[in-house]
Amino acid sequence: MPIPCPFSFEQPSYVQATVAYQHMIQALEAKDRIGSLAYTFYLGSVLVSMEGALPYDLRQLISRYYQVAATRLYCLFECDGVEQLHRSVYTILSLVRHLTRAQFESLLLAA
Repeated sequence: MPIPCPFSFEQPSYVQATVAYQHMIQALEAKDRIGSLAYTFYLGSVLVSMEGALPYDLRQLISRYYQVAATRLYCLFECDGVEQLHRSVYTILSLVRHLTRAQFESLLLAA
């Protein structure tokens, strides 16, 4: 069963991003691979929907590393959703983050 979205879509984007980020960090600290991927996916969905520059408070809270990782993970799994992350075996957050731009774009075209 997929991990449910940790926030309500009726909440402001800032709150959604903060809640998803906090859940992601907790899952990373607990070494929960699937949980960290799922919450990073949810964070990425919020970041992509915010379009444009992040508010200053969010830029201070969420490091550039996690901003890029979340956005990339969401873009890669947007069509299949968080359910596909549950079926993944080798996908880890650092793997997605350390892709070169060319590798990432190649994966997007293949997806």
